[in-house]
Amino acid sequence: MLSREIAQSGRHPAIDVLRSVSRLQEAVSTPSDLADARRILASCALFERNRSLIEVGAYQPGVRAELDRAVEAAPRIEAFLAQPADRRVSRDEALAQMRRLAGSLETDHGAR
Repeated sequence: MLSREIAQSGRHPAIDVLRSVSRLQEAVSTPSDLADARRILASCALFERNRSLIEVGAYQPGVRAELDRAVEAAPRIEAFLAQPADRRVSRDEALAQMRRLAGSLETDHGAR
């Protein structure tokens, strides 16, 4: 689902990943890649559920490790979702980036 708000923020493609539903995701992705994508989406959803607390300064690091990871990863996730304007990213490169990003969200990595 495209988002005018995301487009106005300057991120392209302006896909709202939390509101989008892919009918082909299961057919074109491995179970491991689906798990990685779900881990990233879960982090995005957790961040969004807590956005107002984060923005007003009520978020306290160290209280919830999963939220700490989501807050720390938010800029990296945003960068991952933005397609570079000056070059095309191959599917293999995008999957490698996604795997690294999802790996950084695993609970045994702790807050970074």
